[in-house]
Amino acid sequence: MCSSELTRLLEQVQARSASIRVEGDRLAIYNASKLTPELKEEIRRLKPQLLSTLRDKPGDDYDPVVAKALELFGGRAVEEMPVAEYERRYNTTFPTIQKPFKKDEKENERQQWWLDLARTLLTQDFQLKPLDHSTIKSYTIGLRWLNHPDVFKATEILKNVRAANWTKKDLGAGYLLPRKPRKNPRRK
Repeated sequence: MCSSELTRLLEQVQARSASIRVEGDRLAIYNASKLTPELKEEIRRLKPQLLSTLRDKPGDDYDPVVAKALELFGGRAVEEMPVAEYERRYNTTFPTIQKPFKKDEKENERQQWWLDLARTLLTQDFQLKPLDHSTIKSYTIGLRWLNHPDVFKATEILKNVRAANWTKKDLGAGYLLPRKPRKNPRRK
């Protein structure tokens, strides 16, 4: 088996943002979904040679993302150390699992405002108070972050509201004027 063929295979694997590592007596392929069936078959065929080559290779056992970043930016690892030693040496700490975010009073007010809007939409007659497309979209975006049954109902209603187009009379008034109900409502 020619080492240039193995090198070419490993380069093709790496070019597809995948990597091959030896784990015990097996090959582990990271991002295997990015490999073509032909490449996977070639890896199976050359498994014994790959195992011996990769075991003997004094390579760094970096995560594929880190290895690709080092390659792209021409970087190199100067030293590896445990987190505790790094924190002690450089007088810093890595973030730990944070406590749940405490909502401030303004956040509670914003959520209440959106909840009130949702309840208003549940009772609103969209013939008397029509909404234009951008308002419907804005309401939908604003409401989607709240987890409340009234909000879910309001967003379902907004999906079925027919947006009103601005007319010259609406522009003159500065708001959307009430619309007359249609004699033959549109069918879905």
